[in-house]
Amino acid sequence: SPNCPFVLFVGTKKLVKRKEFEQFISEKLVI
Repeated sequence: SPNCPFVLFVGTKKLVKRKEFEQFISEKLVI
């Protein structure tokens, strides 16, 4: 289906955002 790559892209984007967010939180906790 043509929608598959789009869903995959959005999922990857969300995953990246989440990783950045977790890294941001852990940095805040360290300080």
